[in-house]
Amino acid sequence: MDFGLIKAEFDPLRFNFGADWEFASKNGRMEELKDALDYVTIWCNEPTFNIYWQGEMINYCKKYNKTPVFYGYLIAKLSGLGDSDVGGQLDQQGGGWLRSNINRVIQAYEGYAQKIAETYGIGKPVIWLMEPDYYQYCNGYGNDISVSDAANYMSQIINAIKKYLPNAFFSLDISPWNNNQDSYIKTFNLKLFSFMHTSGGRTEAASDRIRYDNNNNVTWGQVNSASGLCIIADDGYGFGGVAQGHAADWDDVNNIKNRMRNGVVAVTQKDPKAGWAATIISLKNALKNEATKCSGLKFQKKYTLTVTATSGGKVTKTPDAVYYDSGTVVTLTAVPNAGYKLKNWSGDVTDTSRSVTVIMNGDKSVTAVFVDINAKPQFTLTITSSGSGVVDVSPKQAEYDSGTVVTLIAYTVGGATFNGWGGALAGVKDQVTTLVIDGNKTVSASFSGNNISLTNLIKNGDFSDGTNNWTFGAYQGAQAEGVVSEGGFKVTVQKAGTEDWHIQLYQGKIKLQKGVKYSLSFTAFSEADVSIVANVGLGVEPYTSFLQKRVNLTPTQEVFTFTFTMKDETVSDARLEFNAGKAASGWTIKNVSLTEAIELDPLASLPGFGQKSFHLTYANRRIFFTLYDHAGRLVRHTSGEYGTLLKRMSATICPGSYIAVIEAGKERSGCRKIIIGR
Repeated sequence: MDFGLIKAEFDPLRFNFGADWEFASKNGRMEELKDALDYVTIWCNEPTFNIYWQGEMINYCKKYNKTPVFYGYLIAKLSGLGDSDVGGQLDQQGGGWLRSNINRVIQAYEGYAQKIAETYGIGKPVIWLMEPDYYQYCNGYGNDISVSDAANYMSQIINAIKKYLPNAFFSLDISPWNNNQDSYIKTFNLKLFSFMHTSGGRTEAASDRIRYDNNNNVTWGQVNSASGLCIIADDGYGFGGVAQGHAADWDDVNNIKNRMRNGVVAVTQKDPKAGWAATIISLKNALKNEATKCSGLKFQKKYTLTVTATSGGKVTKTPDAVYYDSGTVVTLTAVPNAGYKLKNWSGDVTDTSRSVTVIMNGDKSVTAVFVDINAKPQFTLTITSSGSGVVDVSPKQAEYDSGTVVTLIAYTVGGATFNGWGGALAGVKDQVTTLVIDGNKTVSASFSGNNISLTNLIKNGDFSDGTNNWTFGAYQGAQAEGVVSEGGFKVTVQKAGTEDWHIQLYQGKIKLQKGVKYSLSFTAFSEADVSIVANVGLGVEPYTSFLQKRVNLTPTQEVFTFTFTMKDETVSDARLEFNAGKAASGWTIKNVSLTEAIELDPLASLPGFGQKSFHLTYANRRIFFTLYDHAGRLVRHTSGEYGTLLKRMSATICPGSYIAVIEAGKERSGCRKIIIGR
């Protein structure tokens, strides 16, 4: 078996197998077919894109690496005239309606294309099977349009779609009841099309003729010869889209070989039988040396390059384009403003050179970080721990300005013992200590007992596997794009919504157990000050929230942690959502985790607590003020002028009793009890 033929996408250089989402998903076939199919079809026959219909099909294709294929059937449904096969008036009045409503049709297709681009992205190809029975609008019956008008309208529709889906491929409907295919096909701008396709099923795998019913004499070879394009066939349904079961003649390898000689490159089963996956894999191996007639057609992936610059400079890119073919090499050059310098590149390029290159083998995002020429150098702090304990750091930052004082607290768990610090704090035994960041630092914390192991209920919480397991969407007129960048999920907002859920990043199918305490943690920041809502709740009606917190984001990266106890019954379909429909600026989420909460032991001791009162003189001095609750948990770590700091603390900290540590220079003082009131 050639395993390169399974788990694949549509490839015009070999024969392909597809299934229709409607029947295959309803009949439970999609899970069985996930490794065998090359593509999945779905009908776009409602006025607007449906995230719970077309969106779910796209998510399936993303998860299992399948090509989404869309039957564009909007004219029939927007007009409301009905298919003539089931008593409608499309063949009589459809042409006149299209002439009067072409702009409405174009807008509807643009809406679909935009949503598909948001949901699937623009890098990988998608295929549009355009307007089944399109010939009926210019077939000479009733108030029709001319064939040249039909061709012109189709070109306008395709160009509208390509504005949002530049890597889309298009197919022209055959309408095999039109026995004069040659003149009809050649009226269209065939440069816009890569395929021809059947619609309506009832095709013949064992015959040169496409169909036998209703005096349909058109052959597969005639269509291929007239168009020069390969053909995507479908079968297993009839008038009105009614399923007729699995079409077994398309499972015969000799039939497929004969049709490949006529230009057929794929077949879609509307209602596939159980066990078809094994048949597909067998057929693929039997056909792997058979060439299609699509030798001149290649699916070239296209990618986007998002380049941003912090204040203090700009970036030029060569070549400068909206989309890049796979393999394109792009040169980025940093141009600092007067008084600034390039600190480094981040994202998909990590370098300090003024010019760097990016190879476009996927969507890429790069940021040029500029700093003041006189800015302090920045350093990293790396912390490791062993045994039954955890380390809390304040402030939590990716990098620290030189001279920053960081507070570290070693919490034991389950009665363990803290053995001491290592690395830059070697020899220190206090559970609470500070460290001056004057270079890249590494600190270790040693605890007795076994290492703590927590299961993250969030899959791909660090986005190392791209967008897998996550769903992003913008709804109700909101417009936003989401990409994985710099180890996080980055959202760019074009148009805010009116409700929080109008822009949403979520992950579902999370199991939460009644009575268990959970901890949600994530890192987030934004381009400008915005607020988002973190919500853990049911993913289905009645959408009960177990935890809901509004979080204020700033351009400074922060770590947010919230705990909750599951008071409802155990569920397996909980969902974590980040809702940001009202946010007018972009934001980024990183390092998402949802675990069982750890119960930390109270601190055994805090430094400098032999005194009963403060004995240092702090007036007009800059101090570092660290506040703990009586379990030893950090409440606030801040710095500033003593008098101003106390006023600010009393205005922002909830009234109550706390433990405080105050540091000024090399002097340290502690107080077991400090009362903050209002």
